[in-house]
Amino acid sequence: MGPGTHNEDLLSYEERRAQGGAAVVITQANAVNAQVGDFFVGKEASSGKYDQLANRIHAHGALSFVQINHPGRQAHLGPNAFNEVLYSSSAVPQREYGAQVRVPRSLSHEEILQVINDFATAAEQIANTAVDGIEIHFAHGNLVQQFLSPDLNQREDQWGGDAAGRNRLAIEILREIRKRIGKRLIVGARVNLELAPQEDAQSELTDQILTIIDTGLLDYVSVSGGNFSSGWGVATNLPDASFPPALWRNAARKLKQGQTRIPIFLAGRVLTPELANRLISEGYCDVVTMARELVADPDLPNKARRGQDKEIRPCVGIQSGCWQRVADGKPIHCAFNPVAGREADERDNAAAPIERALSVAVIGAGPAGLEAARSAALFGHKVTLYDRRHALGGQLTLIENVPHRQDLRKIIGWFERELKTSGVILRLGTDIDVKTLISQQYDAVLVATGGLESFRPDWQGVFDGQILTVNEALTQRLPATQNVLIYDEWGGRAALSAAEYLIAHGNKVTFITSLTYAGEGLNNTVRLPAVSRLARSGVAFLAEHQLQADNGQLRLRNSLSYQLTMLPAADVLVTSLIPTGNNALYEALLDAGVTTQIIGDARSPRGITEATREGYLAARALGRTPVVARSDLNILVV
Repeated sequence: MGPGTHNEDLLSYEERRAQGGAAVVITQANAVNAQVGDFFVGKEASSGKYDQLANRIHAHGALSFVQINHPGRQAHLGPNAFNEVLYSSSAVPQREYGAQVRVPRSLSHEEILQVINDFATAAEQIANTAVDGIEIHFAHGNLVQQFLSPDLNQREDQWGGDAAGRNRLAIEILREIRKRIGKRLIVGARVNLELAPQEDAQSELTDQILTIIDTGLLDYVSVSGGNFSSGWGVATNLPDASFPPALWRNAARKLKQGQTRIPIFLAGRVLTPELANRLISEGYCDVVTMARELVADPDLPNKARRGQDKEIRPCVGIQSGCWQRVADGKPIHCAFNPVAGREADERDNAAAPIERALSVAVIGAGPAGLEAARSAALFGHKVTLYDRRHALGGQLTLIENVPHRQDLRKIIGWFERELKTSGVILRLGTDIDVKTLISQQYDAVLVATGGLESFRPDWQGVFDGQILTVNEALTQRLPATQNVLIYDEWGGRAALSAAEYLIAHGNKVTFITSLTYAGEGLNNTVRLPAVSRLARSGVAFLAEHQLQADNGQLRLRNSLSYQLTMLPAADVLVTSLIPTGNNALYEALLDAGVTTQIIGDARSPRGITEATREGYLAARALGRTPVVARSDLNILVV
């Protein structure tokens, strides 16, 4: 959910996953030492937060587990950290993307004993609450994995040197925990097997985890991957839609086939109940864990039990509402679930029935309009949805054909079914105007007409080839083998998607951006995989350069040296400039005295997460007394 404590927002979020049918709800990582984490076990236990959490989860028939962790060299040090020194198994430097190199200090023997005590004390504190289990973090580049790893542990004492030495910290933590709490809690561990790129190192890590399992101290092991020590580590830890579903399945099966003592859990893009059942039946794991899938639809387990798989809102892996926000220190949301992370606000402000049903027109069937129409109908209003295109989705229909973005088709299909079920009247292929809207006598009009791509007409006469916007490039099949320049000032996903689309259709692409690097506005879990794929496909990247008309020619201006150079020869120039809101209809409706509201990119170009949230809030406000949502803009009530 982001940094902080188990406040009402987080408690409501976790309770909602239990209400939706999850068998076990596991918290985010809670620190065993107050100096190295946002959530400190001692504070959460003594304040009664764990009891509140467990009791609310138990009310829905689920178990409550707390994940405990020490990040070691990955710590984000707070104001109480002594001297702000990081420590690890060894002094191996790390650089988080865009940050300075951080060199940790190697822990002394006495400090290692303190770490063991910290974990055991945390387990003891949790055992004195209503919580059912703990999951100890041995993965994701955190401190215990820094000891397990043959790459990071360079010690020659009893805490390193060979596999037995590298395993020692994990085993001693488990022994001390069991010594103090016995069987009062279920004790599991989150592990990585894919830390090292070499196959023999992976096999060695597998053998190390099997040795830990063989101690009999664990009740289960949960398999994941990636780390938080580099941009690529985060990208593999939180894989976007370009990664295959269940990408750690083979790692999990290695552990399942190597022992029969405990169940093996599997994490990582287990997207559907059908896939979950197949992974279990084919012997990859015994239990699946889901995170982002239940952010998108907390009712996934219950819907699966009822055979309602088609009603499940899919996670489409675009990362903008979930990880991008968490990486920025904000609470988790979802691009297509507008109440994710806001369950307390939803409970407080949406439970009461509407005061009166309205006749509502929604103009535009992009993300904001789709959510506004769906939610307004579910709240009890009569809704008509207009779009001049002949298909739902707005911009989504353009990018669903881009490589690695085909999962967007699933969300469009889900909206289509939702609109049909909720009785929304569709008027596609209709270019609606003010006069027609007035004649229909709607009680309210929600304008979701999206954004407008910017264009530089002064470039037309100074570039010999064809100039297209990104949207035009995605809708026009260019002849193969053309040389294409992509120029990006926006820094979002659009230009990278255009590049992938054009490469897939046989064109040669050079990517130029005025920004510091390509995709600067994206988080690394999306940007790095996309840029890597493009680089492997032969795309040349040129950053810190601006396009500029100069003496009848289009030239490149270096943003650092201001030097002008010739533009590379090309047949086509594709531009991704900063868009503007398409608010002409909204302004015309206001001038005509129509009760209206503007939402999504039409209001101000941002992203899908903001668009769907505004669509939802606009729908929720219809026919109600005005309320202000937590951490949201006040929405006009009609």
